[in-house]
Amino acid sequence: ASSNRHLAGELFLMSRCETKSFRTLIDVASENTFDFSSIEYRDLFENPDATAFQSPEWLSAFYEELVPERGAEKLIITGRASENGAFVFVLPLIRRKIKGIILVESSDLGVSDYSAPIVRNDQLIDAVAGDLLSKAISGAIGKYDLLRIKPIRDEARRLWGLFFKTPSHAL
Repeated sequence: ASSNRHLAGELFLMSRCETKSFRTLIDVASENTFDFSSIEYRDLFENPDATAFQSPEWLSAFYEELVPERGAEKLIITGRASENGAFVFVLPLIRRKIKGIILVESSDLGVSDYSAPIVRNDQLIDAVAGDLLSKAISGAIGKYDLLRIKPIRDEARRLWGLFFKTPSHAL
């Protein structure tokens, strides 16, 4: 892992294809120098469920202009297929301290109509979701006191719930 990509965990998905079993590995990491204008993110954004608030233009402007102005820091959690480094998911988050409390939030700051994870294949996320995925994401996020994911549309609630499983992460 490079200094720009903190590897927090690995997830294994055991599956059966005809009579052969195979294993897919997903690397979960914090990539806080992440470039939303990159070709690889633009490819992930082509997902038909992606929204305007997940667009490369919106997130680039949000993180470059609004986040520093509001005293927050960029916190991007990624899941990549280890076999080829392709994105499986991106969680656009921020971290800020308010009255001594470390707050991790979705990329909102009161200017988005809704927030959602950007996911290439939610069936894969469904298959690996659970304590292991949640722990890997928590490890990538690091220390925090409160997680706040808002605003969430009903169709995105299920996806966010796949990434944060523990009772303290109620959505």
